[in-house]
Amino acid sequence: MKNEYGEFVSLLLKSGTVSETQVKHAARIRQKLATPISMVNILKDLGFVTDELVRKAMLETRMSIRIGELLVELGHLAEDDLTAAFNIQKERETDLKIGEILVKYNFIDEKIFNRILSMQLGFPLIDVNVSLVDKPLFNKVPIKTIIEYQFVPIKTSDGVVFCGFCRST
Repeated sequence: MKNEYGEFVSLLLKSGTVSETQVKHAARIRQKLATPISMVNILKDLGFVTDELVRKAMLETRMSIRIGELLVELGHLAEDDLTAAFNIQKERETDLKIGEILVKYNFIDEKIFNRILSMQLGFPLIDVNVSLVDKPLFNKVPIKTIIEYQFVPIKTSDGVVFCGFCRST
């Protein structure tokens, strides 16, 4: 099932988010389309899954799918674009991570990339506004540490410190 429908659809099956019957139905529809659409998007269009169910399945299974493959399977990136990004990385941008290349060369919008990456990693995506930062908490961390590790302590909740990081890619 993994190779036939993609790693992420296999994950949805394994987690019980979708049934094999639903996946086969989506696959039949996909075969009839003139323009290829990701299986996940077809499953969404059919009402079998929602963005929230997809996110929940990702968090519960702690999948090990690579970000590029995930973007393709979720329909945010064409497979040809991912291949082109890998070629760019191999030929001239060897120091950049694939996510940085995808954003730098406009294969994907940075906000979409960050949203999918946060889902993959299981971290909430927070658009940090200065007014949200707990100033007493911020003042507890040496500025040198904040600069070196590129993070900002935002708040505490139930003894857990929430931090924002500068670089997602």
